[in-house]
Amino acid sequence: MTGRAQPSGERLADIPIVFHEEDAQHFLRSTWRGRFEQVERVAPLPIGDAVTVRERLRRAHRFARRASAGARGVLRSPAVRAIVRFGPRYVVALALVVASMTVTRRALGDDADDRPPLPEPIFTESVTDLDAHEDQELELEANFAHYGARRGGASLSFGSLEIEYRATRWLGLLVEPGVDRSVDLGGGNPRWRGGASMGGALGLFHDFAHDLHLQLEVVGRVPATEDTGAIGDPVLPLAVDLRGGARFGRLTVRPGIGVEAGGHAEYAPFRASVALLTPVADDARFGFVGVEVDVDAARRSPLILALNMVSDLTPLGLPFRFGVAIPWLVAADATRPSLGLYVRLFYVSERESEYGRAGARAGSREPPMSP
Repeated sequence: MTGRAQPSGERLADIPIVFHEEDAQHFLRSTWRGRFEQVERVAPLPIGDAVTVRERLRRAHRFARRASAGARGVLRSPAVRAIVRFGPRYVVALALVVASMTVTRRALGDDADDRPPLPEPIFTESVTDLDAHEDQELELEANFAHYGARRGGASLSFGSLEIEYRATRWLGLLVEPGVDRSVDLGGGNPRWRGGASMGGALGLFHDFAHDLHLQLEVVGRVPATEDTGAIGDPVLPLAVDLRGGARFGRLTVRPGIGVEAGGHAEYAPFRASVALLTPVADDARFGFVGVEVDVDAARRSPLILALNMVSDLTPLGLPFRFGVAIPWLVAADATRPSLGLYVRLFYVSERESEYGRAGARAGSREPPMSP
């Protein structure tokens, strides 16, 4: 055997690979199972390391396996396991404590009808309006979304009709039937599926003088998988969330945190979101723009960013809003649907429609500059 290996010429997989390991060269070839076997050991050549493209791929694969093992080690650490085990109990306990603390707090201010409705994000919206305080308040929303993969032709489309109803001043209900269509890699095998989401919302705290609101929500979805329904919905069948809202002058902040249950989570059954929204005009009657961040550790790609643009048609006498969001699943596989367009048509409540037509009543205040 000379220092240079001669390829067989029959198969690319039979071309020997030369690399150094402990001052000796190994000739390897790929077997039919895709593994490598040692065929001969020779003395090291004086030319230094001779590394082929295949060996570089082997090294990259080994690095990826080590990185994956390290990530699994972090997720299996005692601290993370304790959070996964006891976290849902702490969230529920916190919700009960907040509820008990706010029972005696002031719920409605004298200017509850005089301030602009709190802007609501498109992608990470609440079950019912955070600042809703009137019973029998009804809002309808028609949704359509389409997501495509960066390559390979896979896609996901989704449509739904959302019905939000405020049964009492404190209790809101949600029903959202929908249908989705998914297309596999290569643009083939289209599949249609139906499903529905149902939820309830309990208003925990309203402070209209400072535009501060807190709401506890429970949402169930069937079927509940990452490949059905709208991207951004809870991955597991049941989700419990605390959602808040606060307005600081022209900026509205909408944070949320919650847990999921009823199935397998990719990393952990936790999710969180935040939306930053600002009106396009001082009196907040003509719409708003903003950005949303959604993190769901139960998804394969936990992080989603979404731009928001909402136009309010109520100043024209029409009880509608039209919104567009552009969501992006950050770090998603290039062959999976990850970048999309989300369109929503709102039929707004009478309270919001009245404010859009006439603005605040005479003598009302402007939105506060600070809480």
